[in-house]
Amino acid sequence: MPEQVAGEVYDLKKTAQQQRNRILADSSMSTEQRIAALQSVQTETDAAVAARLGDRAYQQYRTGSGRWIQSLGKISTPSAAGP
Repeated sequence: MPEQVAGEVYDLKKTAQQQRNRILADSSMSTEQRIAALQSVQTETDAAVAARLGDRAYQQYRTGSGRWIQSLGKISTPSAAGP
């Protein structure tokens, strides 16, 4: 991946994670609103990364280092299993 493109993807990741953190911290949103907002961030980020990498490189990236994109749209919950 060219250095410039890598920098752009890194910036997209940083911005998306900041948006995700703001959404999760927003106590005025319901769970459904948070999920919808997170999925929107994931969809927008996914499209932006794909546009920068191109189809073939994007598919390889998404199944490797780009797994973070898939986690953007999920609300993490503590495990119910316990110790």
